[in-house]
Amino acid sequence: MTEYDPRRSLEDIDRYGNSSRDAYVQQNTALPYMVPVAVMLLLVYGSLDLPSPWNVIITVAGLVLGLGAATLAHVRAPVRRRPSPAELGLYLGWGVLLIVVYGAVRVGAYGLDLPVPGMIAAVIMAVVSVVSIVAMRPLIRSLMRREARRG
Repeated sequence: MTEYDPRRSLEDIDRYGNSSRDAYVQQNTALPYMVPVAVMLLLVYGSLDLPSPWNVIITVAGLVLGLGAATLAHVRAPVRRRPSPAELGLYLGWGVLLIVVYGAVRVGAYGLDLPVPGMIAAVIMAVVSVVSIVAMRPLIRSLMRREARRG
């Protein structure tokens, strides 16, 4: 054993850790899994303008779609790990942002007297959800690197 072997081993561990974190971020923010989530948001929030029996049916269909997408993403995940408290805070803030966008657009659409303001707001919320999660990838990676360095 030479003096370089332990250093090489630590460098390999660090490299594998970086590739695992990148795979985790790529999997959890992949468009094939985020598009069904956006459709779920569209169905659930867009159905609020529908009459009584249909809004429940569409909401349940949207929730089943979202649950199926989440299950499929979890089963196919190459890397599984618990999110850190900072990541959970980021995801919680993302959810609050989506609800605020929905509410603001719905109020604006209602104020402009547009037809079905809930559906318009749900479409914009679904688009914002996909665009924002893709834009958040670097932030998620940096949070994970910071947590890994903290140990």
